[in-house]
Amino acid sequence: MMLYTIQRERPCQVTKLAQMMEVKPSAITVMIDRLVQHGFVSRTHDVHDRRVVLLEMTERGKEILEEIRRMRFKAMGLYLSQLEAEELTAFINTFEKLAEQINK
Repeated sequence: MMLYTIQRERPCQVTKLAQMMEVKPSAITVMIDRLVQHGFVSRTHDVHDRRVVLLEMTERGKEILEEIRRMRFKAMGLYLSQLEAEELTAFINTFEKLAEQINK
C-alpha cells in the first residue's frame, strides 16, 4: 500500500503518508528505510522547508509495483474464472455499488 500511495501522491510527504496509513511519522520511518534500502523509493528534503521529507518512486520501485499489479490481476482472474456467469454478474454489480459508496 505504501508504494501505491507514494506513486499516486508524487512527491509524497512522509507526514501525509503516515496520515493516510493511520500511523505516526516515527512509526513509518522504519518501513520507509526498508523501501529506500531496497532501492524502491528515494527520500529528499523539500527545497523550501528542509523539515519536510519527500518520497518518490525510483525506476526499480515502479518495476516492482508493476510486477505486484500483474500478480494481483493474475490471481484475481484465476479467482473470478471459478464463478458462473450469473455469479460474476452479481459480483460485479455488488462491487460497483461498493465503489460508488467509497467514491462519495
